[in-house]
Amino acid sequence: MKGGTWRKLNNSYCQPDITAITNAAAARAAKLIVDGKRPEDVVYCMLMDEPTGQPLSFIAQDPAYREAFRNWLKVEKLIPADLSVTDWEAVVPVTREQQKEFPPLYYYSQRFRTRALGDFIAIQRRALESACGGSFPVNVNFSDGATYYANFYGQGVDYFELLDGNSQNAICGEDWANGASSSQCGAYNVDLMRGAARDQGQEISHLLIAYARRRSLDIKLKAIGNVARGVKMLLSFSYGVYWGSHEGGSNWRSSAWQNNPEIWRGHAELVREIGSVEEMLMPAMPPPAEVAILYSSSSDIWMVGKSSAYGFNRMHTWMALTHAQIPVDFISEKQAAAGALNGYRVCYLSGPNLTRTAATQVAKWVRRGGTLVANAAAASYDEYNRPLTTITELLPAERGDVDVLQVTWVGGNRVMRGLKPQDRVTMAATGTTMNVLSVRQPLTPRHDAIVKATYDDATAAWVQGKAGKGTVQVLGFLPALDYIRHALLARLNLVEQTKEDKPVAIDGLDPSSDEAPSTSKALSIADRYRLEASTNPWDFSADVREAIIAPTREAGINPPVICNVPLVDAVYMTCDQGIVIPLANFTLYPLDQVKFSVRVERVPVSVESVYQGKIDFRHEKKNGQERIKFSLPLDSTDFITIRWR
Repeated sequence: MKGGTWRKLNNSYCQPDITAITNAAAARAAKLIVDGKRPEDVVYCMLMDEPTGQPLSFIAQDPAYREAFRNWLKVEKLIPADLSVTDWEAVVPVTREQQKEFPPLYYYSQRFRTRALGDFIAIQRRALESACGGSFPVNVNFSDGATYYANFYGQGVDYFELLDGNSQNAICGEDWANGASSSQCGAYNVDLMRGAARDQGQEISHLLIAYARRRSLDIKLKAIGNVARGVKMLLSFSYGVYWGSHEGGSNWRSSAWQNNPEIWRGHAELVREIGSVEEMLMPAMPPPAEVAILYSSSSDIWMVGKSSAYGFNRMHTWMALTHAQIPVDFISEKQAAAGALNGYRVCYLSGPNLTRTAATQVAKWVRRGGTLVANAAAASYDEYNRPLTTITELLPAERGDVDVLQVTWVGGNRVMRGLKPQDRVTMAATGTTMNVLSVRQPLTPRHDAIVKATYDDATAAWVQGKAGKGTVQVLGFLPALDYIRHALLARLNLVEQTKEDKPVAIDGLDPSSDEAPSTSKALSIADRYRLEASTNPWDFSADVREAIIAPTREAGINPPVICNVPLVDAVYMTCDQGIVIPLANFTLYPLDQVKFSVRVERVPVSVESVYQGKIDFRHEKKNGQERIKFSLPLDSTDFITIRWR
């Protein structure tokens, strides 16, 4: 049901047109009655497509925003002195140009972009539910700007701000992933939503983009990655028949579904796979992980428009962990300040800003035994961009000034492919080398610290030390940028090789066939198949991945799903009936045998695959933990169900 209630005066979220909203809601309620429907029949009410927070330049000039801004800050129990001004008359939204003059006001002005949007959505929700006489999921469809910018404030939509409290009961995003490093970033976006919905349990929905020449394999992979992280509703849409779409022209140049049988096939497979396990998949969710990524919205606020390097490092740290089947949860600054890190054993932090309240709790968590991995410049400043010593005092090294080697801002894979190595880091234990990209920070180890890696000039680049009962690892660079850059360039190099020879279409070709036609003498059958089937990268550096995830190994993290093939996305989900493990093969090539070891609470009655049926398994108990082992071939996607008696 489309709400039709997106009505505001003077184009301001803080000036909702209550009369128009109420009338539109009444009309929609009447339509429900005419159609013989009840509120519980409404699957989702989407109010608007891709709204963003309104620009600070607009907010600063709008009297309604000014009044609402002050009222919000009073609810937050702030006073003018907290905001470094003399009285409430001086408490006004400010622009980016005023950030140095009014840092606290700038910080809250950015946050209020999302808060005002959320309040406007909440008004419409209340009107619709009142008119219809019942409750149902109400929200909008958000653009995936959180992945394109790697920064919530590129569009002014901070999921953690939006879902803080009970004014929202749902959230919806999409996986266009235009320019993204991989369509797998759509699952990153969903994991952000899952983290934001953790406290209030909002329903997560997602638009599955199968348009604009998306490839069937990529559509399947990203869909399974989405449902594995809590999406309970997928909307797969098209713009309609090719002669009526915005593309126009002849059918051969249209990307509408009716002209793409391969997309039909991919959708048919998805429907059957999900339908086969739906009774378990619907209630199943990933249980709490042991590894967290602390999402610093205050870093997003101070880095917006300046650098995306820290955000992209955060995103691709998540990707490296995911490629190693290590579950990870996103924790907001507010959640961390409330003690949400308790129960986690390792926390990754990327970004120069962190709220003081969050930093205090992070420091306590570390001293109690946690492992903190602080990337270059992490937590150097607070939410008002003032120097912050809370985390700095825990570090096993003194940090020098950050040298910005290359400015990066938005653009996804195009920006990351264009990063130029400025130095090199060598791991002491393994000899693994990594490129230093975008930023570099010198480290001076403390007397009892361990130098884990050095720059080319033999100075420290990665240092480890103790803090109370815990461990802190501090880096002077952003390793996950090198992780994704390597894979992007590897794919680009193969694409360039194909231009040397005339491409040969391989639709429907068995990729294992020795008779497969060659697009380039230098390419293997597997790589030719991957280039044809997907737009994703696949050649990730195993050594760099192991360096990134090493802190989890050292902390003794034993993932619930252990798989012998990296890049197989295998998410452990639980429900009363047992365990569901969605599988998405991001190696992009059929695998003859994938071996799994899965943690179980007791001996299951059955282990089944959608494609392989019942699977033989072996049960073992080791170190007080029960696990089962099994193996199966994996083409693109599958679901494993492990059922209790």
